[in-house]
Amino acid sequence: MSQFTPEQLSFFYGFPLWVDAAWAVAVWFSVFGSALILLRSKWSAPVLGISLLAMVITSIHNFLLSSIKMHDVVGIEAIYFTVVIFIIALAVVIYARRLVAKGPLS
Repeated sequence: MSQFTPEQLSFFYGFPLWVDAAWAVAVWFSVFGSALILLRSKWSAPVLGISLLAMVITSIHNFLLSSIKMHDVVGIEAIYFTVVIFIIALAVVIYARRLVAKGPLS
């Protein structure tokens, strides 16, 4: 954290509790959902869907609701980075749903 500017630290430490909770759900549900794919469980798709929804909630706060916008503090790269994460997460959700529909996950 010592490499961040005071404005960046203020942004990251200023998250409300609900944003921290949404971030934790996004991260841990994606890990859990991925493990469920490996375990061939049909629950992987809804768990990964919840993770994606939590990512959307977190991003809405970071880019729209926060008094300090993430892209103003971190730079335009924050938008690109977030878009790439969403594309990957959406692809994994679609993949899990297709596996459930085709039958390999039960």
